[in-house]
Amino acid sequence: MKEDICEILKGCVNSKSNEEREAYEAKIRTFKDTNPQEFLNSMTQQLNNQDLDEGARHLTGILFKNTIKAGDDTPLWFTLSEEVRTEFKSRILAPLADNLRSVRLSG
Repeated sequence: MKEDICEILKGCVNSKSNEEREAYEAKIRTFKDTNPQEFLNSMTQQLNNQDLDEGARHLTGILFKNTIKAGDDTPLWFTLSEEVRTEFKSRILAPLADNLRSVRLSG
């Protein structure tokens, strides 16, 4: 992704207008649709990014959860290799001990 995902997440959370938010949401959808596994990887990394603001970290947890459940016949989660799922599991469990309640509840 050419634009920094941190900036896109922050922009989505902090946008001042619907048009601005929708533009950021479109960038997120494009990234997710273009490379779902890399998108999930990025979301787990950002969920654990202590430098990212609370709202954006909360958003990453929700995006991760909604993306792994997506799929008409088979959810995306079950199309990933066991190795990749294990890596994501370890990263998604770490925020359960986070000091920020909204981050703990987002996954």
